[in-house]
Amino acid sequence: MSDFDTIDQGKPSDRTIFGFPLPWAIVTLVMAALFAWMCWLTVEVREARQRKIVSISLSTILGDFVQAESARTQSDEAMALRTKQYLAGVEKAMTGLSDNYVVLLSEAVAGNSVPDVTPEVMHAVQSELDGGAAIGSVAK
Repeated sequence: MSDFDTIDQGKPSDRTIFGFPLPWAIVTLVMAALFAWMCWLTVEVREARQRKIVSISLSTILGDFVQAESARTQSDEAMALRTKQYLAGVEKAMTGLSDNYVVLLSEAVAGNSVPDVTPEVMHAVQSELDGGAAIGSVAK
């Protein structure tokens, strides 16, 4: 018989962590984790409230582009390249816009309850295609 066989493990209710009963220690750790989560959540909600809500009409942006491109006479490769550049510009403008604003599609907005930034985004994308750097300044 070894020394390990004779060690009394005790009842589960007698176990402690740092001198506190095990159930109390577990409850304390859970409460501390909940408190930390609530602090983080409060910060996130406050930051979200500071962001302005705007709307954008992607159907207008893409529809105007398709209409303008259909009037141009160019090869299929050139049209595909320009479309790819335009879509990349729209994506870049939307990413820049969503850093500071909550962006809603205008199709999902009832009435004119939020400002529409479609013209600013269209201008920024067109400036990007023309070699400008207006995408970072959308709706600021």
